[in-house]
Amino acid sequence: MAGWLAERNLRPDLVLSSTSTRTRETWARLAEAAGWKHEPVWLESLYLATADTMLTALRREGRQAHTVMMIGHSPGIEGLARRLGAAGDTAARRRMLLKFPTAGLAWIELEGTWTDAGSSPGRLEAFVTPRELDASTAS
Repeated sequence: MAGWLAERNLRPDLVLSSTSTRTRETWARLAEAAGWKHEPVWLESLYLATADTMLTALRREGRQAHTVMMIGHSPGIEGLARRLGAAGDTAARRRMLLKFPTAGLAWIELEGTWTDAGSSPGRLEAFVTPRELDASTAS
């Protein structure tokens, strides 16, 4: 995932993450591979959070950020991605609706500010899974 993000010059200036051991490990591996030095905002409220709770955190914490990455848990993270990425790449959306696996990544572009997130449909630019990346590097 780090390589995929780097190829597209996608670098979050804010990371919001659950405080779980698994999300901490995910961040550590991603940050090391991508060379990112900043620390996430660790939010206990994101642990097993609903999509609504995650959206509230995004609106509250994302005020000054341009690009935000959220690291969370199912089903909340996939529910948030479905809600925010209601428009855009139809094939990617279909795959995202079918299965949002561990370490899946949804890249969603939104209009307006983070405090407006969810008030209008965002555009799903891409949905990537580890299995897809493994398959593309194997060929």
